[in-house]
Amino acid sequence: MKLNYKSMLLACLVMGGTTACTDNLEIDQHGVQNYETYYDTDEQIEAGVVECYQQALSMGLGSFTNKAVLDGDFWCGGGQRGDNGGLEQLNEYRFSADHSTILSWFSGYYTGINRCNIILDRVPEGKSSVGDRARAEAKVFRGLFYFELASMWGDVPCFDHVLAPSEYAQPNVPRSEIYKFIQKDLSEAISSGKLYEKRSIEGDADQWRVSKAFAQALLGKAYLWDGDAASAGAQFDQVLSNKNYALYGGPGRPADERYENVIQNRAKNNCESIFESQQCNDPSNWIIAFTGCMLRWRAQYFDFSGFHYGNDVDHTLSSYYSGQDYGFYNPQSTLYEDFVKLEGKDGLRLCQTLKTSAQLEEELGLKISGIFYGVEDLFMWKWRSGSDTQNPGGYAPMSYTNNYRWMRLAEVYLLGAEAYVQSNNAKATEYLNCVRRRAGEPDLASCTLADIQIEKRCELCGEGVRYQDIQRWGIAKDILAKQGEKIPSTGPDGIIWDTKANNDPSKYGYKTGKHELLPIPFKEVQMNENIKQNPGWGE
Repeated sequence: MKLNYKSMLLACLVMGGTTACTDNLEIDQHGVQNYETYYDTDEQIEAGVVECYQQALSMGLGSFTNKAVLDGDFWCGGGQRGDNGGLEQLNEYRFSADHSTILSWFSGYYTGINRCNIILDRVPEGKSSVGDRARAEAKVFRGLFYFELASMWGDVPCFDHVLAPSEYAQPNVPRSEIYKFIQKDLSEAISSGKLYEKRSIEGDADQWRVSKAFAQALLGKAYLWDGDAASAGAQFDQVLSNKNYALYGGPGRPADERYENVIQNRAKNNCESIFESQQCNDPSNWIIAFTGCMLRWRAQYFDFSGFHYGNDVDHTLSSYYSGQDYGFYNPQSTLYEDFVKLEGKDGLRLCQTLKTSAQLEEELGLKISGIFYGVEDLFMWKWRSGSDTQNPGGYAPMSYTNNYRWMRLAEVYLLGAEAYVQSNNAKATEYLNCVRRRAGEPDLASCTLADIQIEKRCELCGEGVRYQDIQRWGIAKDILAKQGEKIPSTGPDGIIWDTKANNDPSKYGYKTGKHELLPIPFKEVQMNENIKQNPGWGE
């Protein structure tokens, strides 16, 4: 980037300097690239689009944990009350428009959008094959980031280029128009012929790239959220007819593919994955990532004296010995109850997703010895972490190397079922039964939206999709109305309920007319005279 030193004139005058401030000072700064010409080579273009991938990884990991405390399936948890006040506020619906997580979440998506716009502004169509692929990928990521914003915040600013300073105060754009913009971006990316297409069911070296199948599935979601079920179904059909994808551990797959590993580190980029954000697992290149610590159980409250590996022999669970795990995001009993309703207490999928303290003692020899705050005697097994999700080059409990799954095939089947449930129930039921068969459930003869909703809750729990679903289905108000009324803890003698944490019902729980949308961050409203706050959040 070329620095403009004209502003130094004032400094020279104030300082009384005798050196002339001339055009000779308009020199290139060492080590800084000129923005106007940077995207000139394929290598520079690729580096630019990698920035989009990196932002997707950052947003994916943060987003799915934020959604988990908002979706009614999880308690915030932690070491004790107040361990993370910000997460507790989200979990109990006590947050305001100046919540720091809301601000970073909202602004993070726009950081990603800006990176996409830079590629689309600076790399002309037809410049090179690498450039055209980068443009297609940037449109997919821009569609993804805008989808997240529109589905959770509603009417937000939407723009298709790098903004000049005079354009920073962007107004709200109706959500329906944003969905149309997303559909256009994704359709153009798909039709470009430049997106990666998976070449075999077992994957290949380029599977890390954003794929045509992901763009099609995301386009289907944009249509479904926009109320166009017919167009949505056509997109889902395209993905589900692709023979290079299959349900992990489903019919015809190898016997060693266990459902409990479907989103585990050992099953990265498996046959079911539509798109994953890749994490590095290089001992010489590690970073601190708190995600693993947040998801793992609070190990200090277990007695490990009788611990054994059980059936999970290749997953040492070594991190749990350290006692440095934070114990957030613990399942609520209503999730467990829906599993039991769907497949019984011994259901294949239930037993490979959640564990009670009795099961952990029986299967692993772990015995509760302390008080687990924010735990309803349920522990998330599906996203457990161990030696293969920790980078040995760093401090293991603080590192996390598992990929974030943006979408897997099971979600596409369930989206397809929803798209067709009214117009073609036979197809909807077949799509739903594909997921049920992998879980060992019997086929249904027909299905309803309620069947799809409970199946989706259980199949995709803790994967960052339910919050947007319950808002779109209009059932969030019923599920979350009393969220925060009481908080559980689990100790050696069972569950203890704290009913004093929140005493004023007006200050906790989902409020109709307010919580249908997240608030536009207060800082944005304060600085942008053209933006309007969402209903119920004030100005």
